[in-house]
Amino acid sequence: MKTKKYQDKPSIKLNIDYIIDLYTNKKISCSKIAKIHNLNKSTIRRILIKNGIDTSLKPNKYYTNRKNKILKMIHKGFRFQYIANKYGITKQRVNQIAYNNKIHRQKNIRKKYKKLINKIYQYVQNNPYATYQDIRIKFNLTYGDMGILRNYHGLNLSLSSILQNRNKSIINDYFNNKLTATDIINKNYGITTQQAIYKICYSSGHYHKLRTKYNLKKRYFEKKEIFDLIFNLRNNKKMNFKNICNYLNDNNYKTIYGRKFRINNVKYKYNKSKELLK
Repeated sequence: MKTKKYQDKPSIKLNIDYIIDLYTNKKISCSKIAKIHNLNKSTIRRILIKNGIDTSLKPNKYYTNRKNKILKMIHKGFRFQYIANKYGITKQRVNQIAYNNKIHRQKNIRKKYKKLINKIYQYVQNNPYATYQDIRIKFNLTYGDMGILRNYHGLNLSLSSILQNRNKSIINDYFNNKLTATDIINKNYGITTQQAIYKICYSSGHYHKLRTKYNLKKRYFEKKEIFDLIFNLRNNKKMNFKNICNYLNDNNYKTIYGRKFRINNVKYKYNKSKELLK
């Protein structure tokens, strides 16, 4: 939409001296003067510039007070977007005010995060089995804050010697001492879920398989009675795989994952039973 030029409208009689007086003496902004005369803000600025008045400098005390308040909020650590929303300006304008006053926000943020990371390391040394969730609750951090600390500021708890020793002891309990995940959780390593135990034990990239106390040799993770039953039903009673599957489900037999048997699952276990029961 084109602006209305005051030169092209002879019917509009402007008192230029009155406009200059409002701006210079009464300290009224261009936008308020434009509302009084039903004109655009740019039109008032053109009038003032033609009469030798610099409009880049804000004569109103409101702007200087606002600038001081913005600087205080920046020093306190408020986010630029929050300050911009509060005072009705853009985030870039807040950044410009900080830059003109030689406030380097990134340096302050780096110092702040370094202090925080040192506090976290001290907390982990005093609490060797602390989890990420414990750290997050202790220092009032969100999951996003933890990601920023890990990805951009070098927080790496998995490489600390304390957590390495904890992980070694968990792996030793799981593979050598033949403890289950629930038994390891009860030893108070600071881990509350089985999934976290499996993640530590199979961190080298091996596929995770659930394991019970009734393990067979050759890394087959099913009870021996299931293999014996499937082999007996197939070879001695001459049942097909579908009938075997129905028989197991009717008698409330469950897989190692606690689910119902399927035909493909029965076939797989029958083939393994032939290898085991030779």
